[in-house]
Amino acid sequence: RVLRYARAVFSDQAASATAMSVVWLVALMMLAGVAVDTANAFRIRAQLQATADAAALAAALRLQNPDQARAAAHQLAELNMPADRNGDVLPDHRVELGLYEAATGIFLSGMIPYNAVRVTVLRGDDGGLEAPTFLLGLAGHDSWTVAASAMATVRPMSGGAGGQVCGGGLIMSEAMVRMGGNNTLVDGMCIHGEQGVHFGGASYFT
Repeated sequence: RVLRYARAVFSDQAASATAMSVVWLVALMMLAGVAVDTANAFRIRAQLQATADAAALAAALRLQNPDQARAAAHQLAELNMPADRNGDVLPDHRVELGLYEAATGIFLSGMIPYNAVRVTVLRGDDGGLEAPTFLLGLAGHDSWTVAASAMATVRPMSGGAGGQVCGGGLIMSEAMVRMGGNNTLVDGMCIHGEQGVHFGGASYFT
């Protein structure tokens, strides 16, 4: 009887340990899923931000012709994030031409004369393909929407050696602007990021 009782106790304890191991394993898998999928979302957002920056700047340089400005934004978006892999990340209504008031820092979409462009690119919602998840799919969260926006404006101002400040265009981002090395920015081109600006080496400015 003692032996049978001991065996029953040890059997119950082993079963409890196995059940707890399963619980901890599932919890660890969920944490790993959050880490992997969050890193993937940040990677996609960085790609979207670079696309928004490039599209906004390309459009701003062609503001004298609104149709060309919109076409340039779409062209840059397609080059950076092809539709066959990402879906249409830049719907037509996400390219906004308008007036940027430097004194107030307000962008007035649709207001003329145009001196600025605001571009919003996204995967999900009414934009491109939703950003997929991997392990979080096990919890029923198969995808999420990721977006980024940028504004570029051409605003001639007095001052500086050439009499113009940002006369060559201004690219603005609500986040960090990150650019690789070997950049050449000329003719008064300005770059502004609300969270900072980072350039790689061998960049040239005039």
